Amino acid sequence: MIVHLHGISAGSESDGIPEAWNLPSSSNRSIASLLATGYKAHGSDYCQIDANTGLRAANCPNAYKNDGAALFSYPNTQFASTLFFHDHTLGVTLQNVYMGLVGFYVLGGDGPNDTTHDWPSDCGTCGSSSSVPGGLPGGDYEIPLAIQDKLFNADGSLLVGPEGIGNVKVVNGKSWPYLNVEPRKYRFRVVDANATSYIKLILPGTLKFTQIGADGGFLPKPVTVSKLVVAPGERADLIVDFSGYKSCSGTGCNITLVDDGADDTNARQVMQFRVKLPLQAADTSVVPTSLPHRADLPTENRTRQVSLFDDKLGTCDTGCVTASPHNWAFPVTEIVNAGDTEIWEIYDFVDSHPIHLHEVDFQVLGRSKFATPNVVIPPSPGETGFKDTVMATGGQITRIKVRFQDSDGNQRQGLFAWHCHIIPHEDDEMMRPMCVVTSGQATANAENFCTPQ
Repeated sequence: MIVHLHGISAGSESDGIPEAWNLPSSSNRSIASLLATGYKAHGSDYCQIDANTGLRAANCPNAYKNDGAALFSYPNTQFASTLFFHDHTLGVTLQNVYMGLVGFYVLGGDGPNDTTHDWPSDCGTCGSSSSVPGGLPGGDYEIPLAIQDKLFNADGSLLVGPEGIGNVKVVNGKSWPYLNVEPRKYRFRVVDANATSYIKLILPGTLKFTQIGADGGFLPKPVTVSKLVVAPGERADLIVDFSGYKSCSGTGCNITLVDDGADDTNARQVMQFRVKLPLQAADTSVVPTSLPHRADLPTENRTRQVSLFDDKLGTCDTGCVTASPHNWAFPVTEIVNAGDTEIWEIYDFVDSHPIHLHEVDFQVLGRSKFATPNVVIPPSPGETGFKDTVMATGGQITRIKVRFQDSDGNQRQGLFAWHCHIIPHEDDEMMRPMCVVTSGQATANAENFCTPQ
């Protein structure tokens, strides 16, 4: 397996690219007995393995032994946000994520109990005030929710289909759970950890979500919505106020979170909030009218076009486009200069795909229909903050602006990836290498350095 911390800016050696996997230690006899003689202990991108010693090359930062160990270094200097980790091994990501190899990694402001900041207080590139007066819900009132759907056999074991779609909602590893809450505001950090399914969350009656953040941290201002669509790999930072249920009784205190996009009746039920706990203290947390947010990215150095297709057998009719599909193993074509800012135009000729870029986050500029490319559909309110995963809509051009350096100004070179985050598509190599090089580095050198083996 190989761990990818989704949303981290950490450098190629700690990124978790799909062929940097390693196996458990060969000294573990229960494992070794299952492996054929001469098996590979690690993937071809396991940070430039030294052929003579079998260890990571000396020029590879944070070197570690290859015998069942993998050391990752996360500097945690980027803007605070909701990250999550999962396996990223080429071809078996669906299997491993479905079995439960997924979890949260939350970057707070000035510490785990800080509810007023969303980035370090010494941030030198913030676009506005870096604090929320009064503070957001925190501590026991800040709860991560990893939402998946799964299929189960009659004996309770997992049944994995080819698309990883299920009819039972699982939240933080539990099927159809409930959470006892107080009649006050809570902060929920939501990730769609599904293999394939988009989720469309709604609450009953007049209860609504206030979205304060997305993949890369705070939005410029809160957004109140009655329905929230989250694609696989996307995150949403939400506040829900249960104070209107102070006087509820019996089952009237039960609030069911529903996935309005699910076809199956059972799969629609996500979890239940039960307003059963007494208020422990006055709720002093706030829903601010504005939020600290990052400055817009600078003017782009170039515009890059990429396209998403279905690969089908048959001849091309008159007027259609003949595509040249590339998978993970093809030579790298996205070679970018460290520190540059680019606009990516993602042409989606099929259905919707959530597109994720490793190592960086970006701003969503908008979308255009193929027939009217100059008419811009603005990003949804929940896309106005920085993101690392974007819904590329079928029949449209999705435009994002991305800068290839982190919020501390680090310009990390190396091999990364961009791909569809529908995991069966990812396993089928709807994924491409992305090479970040020193400005002016020869293309040939970049290809030798970054092309997957």
